[in-house]
Amino acid sequence: MENGENKLAYDKHIVHITAWNLLGDRTEVHLPVKAVRKLIKSVGKLPVPIEGINNKDLADLLDALADCFDEEMTGDIIGTTTAEGMNVRVFIK
Repeated sequence: MENGENKLAYDKHIVHITAWNLLGDRTEVHLPVKAVRKLIKSVGKLPVPIEGINNKDLADLLDALADCFDEEMTGDIIGTTTAEGMNVRVFIK
């Protein structure tokens, strides 16, 4: 399989983003890698509310996610809990 074909196949993997808090609020987003790449480039953030994470930490998370896309990684990518009890899990499969 050629490199271009690999990228097309990887772009069809699904990024699963789950955010939840101790109050029972829960948000789930499931988007193709290609769509999340475009969102990060155009909007500069993930499509979920992540309260309690400052701009620098969020920028670091987005940089890490972009690096994972470049390396075509799958599996758990990000898992974090804020001081306010917001949990975020990002994985690709």
